[in-house]
Amino acid sequence: MKRLLHVLVPVVLLLTACQKEQSLEQGTNNPDPGGPGTGGPGGGGGGNTNTVYLECKIAGVAKTFNVGASAISENVSGQTATVVGGKANSDPGDTEQFSFMIQTTGALATGTYKVDNLSGSYIMAATYTPNGGAATQAFLTGTGLIFGTPFRVNVTSVSSTEVAGTFSGSIFEIDMSSPDPPGPNLPSKAVADGKFKVKFQ
Repeated sequence: MKRLLHVLVPVVLLLTACQKEQSLEQGTNNPDPGGPGTGGPGGGGGGNTNTVYLECKIAGVAKTFNVGASAISENVSGQTATVVGGKANSDPGDTEQFSFMIQTTGALATGTYKVDNLSGSYIMAATYTPNGGAATQAFLTGTGLIFGTPFRVNVTSVSSTEVAGTFSGSIFEIDMSSPDPPGPNLPSKAVADGKFKVKFQ
């Protein structure tokens, strides 16, 4: 499991860097923070069309990660890693962000991907970084980390330009600087009502 996290986390961090760069370059996915009805799930106002979105509830609190919300896909030796993610807001000092990765043989296809699938046909991971968290702390899950409610992503549509679907499950607080493998008593948060529709960069 430790080896898996060391493989997956750099891919998630790659998307994070891309999102920071994109959010500074363009504001197309940044909900207007000024006033009621301006973005967020079901906001329905403020002129934000939400053509792309990444939304969920984390520990029962509604979250949107629409700043820089996007997907990237990298193919190496027949393995395709698709990463979806976004930031909570455009403040460079705010570290709150969410992302997940699915690595498949060949192109990503529609279907359900779960961390408790140990067949080897794909691997996946998800990460949530709260604002103000330590650099080595994050809430993570990945293939083989199946405590709680196993995290799953249902890809409902995918094309050359965009990917959409839903997600839910448990994520666990992991200290990346610790040499100890993660165990069943890790602090966790429930991710629920997740949905996304993002463009490939």
